[in-house]
Amino acid sequence: MQITLPPLRERKDDLVELAHFLLKKLSAKYDKYNLFFDEKALEQIQKHAWFGNIREMENRIKRAVILYEDHTITVGDLDLELIDTYETEKEEIQLSNIEKNSIEKVLQKHQFNISKSAEELGLSRAALYRRMEKYDIKND
Repeated sequence: MQITLPPLRERKDDLVELAHFLLKKLSAKYDKYNLFFDEKALEQIQKHAWFGNIREMENRIKRAVILYEDHTITVGDLDLELIDTYETEKEEIQLSNIEKNSIEKVLQKHQFNISKSAEELGLSRAALYRRMEKYDIKND
């Protein structure tokens, strides 16, 4: 018998309930009670793509529970503010587009300083130049 479970990004209605369940479970495990999500955190939980599915959600909530400083878990505690949301269910995210956008952002951040940009990206200067050529990224 084969059981097929859809990914979390296709089960938007279940995300908040699952997050509350995981928060309750992890709060008990680490003896940290009276924790709750703020509204923005719940909104972002519903918007996030959860490509890592349940493990990703559980790990983010576990980290927030362990490191909490207040009884309110925020978007920042879950590290969701830096993550783009999954806009459409059928849209495929191209890894090359993500890489190109990341390179462009870092280059702009460092005003096209290749050494600093390559270091932040964890690349050699030559590898960064190859990727800039591949994606036709130029300092205009």
